[in-house]
Amino acid sequence: MSDLPLIVFDVNETLLDLQTVEPVFNRIFRGKVDVRLWFADLVMYSLALTAAGSYVPFTDIGAAVFKMLADAQGIRLAPTDSEELREKFTTMPPYPEVSGALRKLRCWFSALHSH
Repeated sequence: MSDLPLIVFDVNETLLDLQTVEPVFNRIFRGKVDVRLWFADLVMYSLALTAAGSYVPFTDIGAAVFKMLADAQGIRLAPTDSEELREKFTTMPPYPEVSGALRKLRCWFSALHSH
């Protein structure tokens, strides 16, 4: 077992910019559903599945929640709608400060490891 510290942090919406998927929501839901509601539900279902000992890819959960929200609004999704959401969700760019912060973390970790 290593004496090095364990570092755990969130990726989506902490490192990656969730606003990338907003145009999909604006086009589909026309202001009736906020992307933050989708993301909160996505996290909730992800945690529930993890607690139940079941692995489901985050993108699959996101697509299912997207469909549930559309169904609740009486909106019929085209297959291309879910594909567009998945593509935008899997290519979210990092926030501008992430690169520098990760470099600092790597330097800190390297210095700690060398002792």
